[in-house]
Amino acid sequence: ESMIEQPVPTRAEVSDLQNAIFDGSDAVMLSGEAASGRFPAESVMAEASAALEAESVRDLLKPQMFEGCHPNEANKPRELDDSKRKTKVVASLGPASWSEAMIPKMILAGTDIFRLNCSHRRGGDFERVYPLIRKVARELGKKVDVLGDLQGPKFRVAELAGDAVPLVDGEVMEFGLCKDNNDNIRPGRITMQPTVEQKAL
Repeated sequence: ESMIEQPVPTRAEVSDLQNAIFDGSDAVMLSGEAASGRFPAESVMAEASAALEAESVRDLLKPQMFEGCHPNEANKPRELDDSKRKTKVVASLGPASWSEAMIPKMILAGTDIFRLNCSHRRGGDFERVYPLIRKVARELGKKVDVLGDLQGPKFRVAELAGDAVPLVDGEVMEFGLCKDNNDNIRPGRITMQPTVEQKAL
């Protein structure tokens, strides 16, 4: 997840992605890089580009060099035509990437499937984002799928009102849903975002 803070993947990350494609993967996924990173569109572009290049050299790989074979035979220009890419790029959406400005950039960068992580859902997020994805994809003439990741509800706490709140052995803490946007975590009270799931729990 180096691309959460950097616009370029590490050599190890590209190597892992390419090995997955050489082994037959049909899709590769970005999680934190696309959902909360600083460079969501760039991470999609890097993933799509690395996937395309891996596909373009997969059939040139040989288990060993045969007698009379020269290493330069495997040299080829880098593949740049993204329409030839078969491996799907899955990008998780989150606060860094689900805006009206960022979704088109991520589609143009190579996103084939947007992942909506139901564990992080807040009231109204998906109801706003899903139609936006469909609208933008239609306008761009692209086929973009949406994957609902149904991991199940998790308790998501709110933001801190100030400094970290120490938990003291024996001290009584109140847990509750946020009453409004200013009802944040403070000494004696741990608040949670009022998602549909958390209201049900």
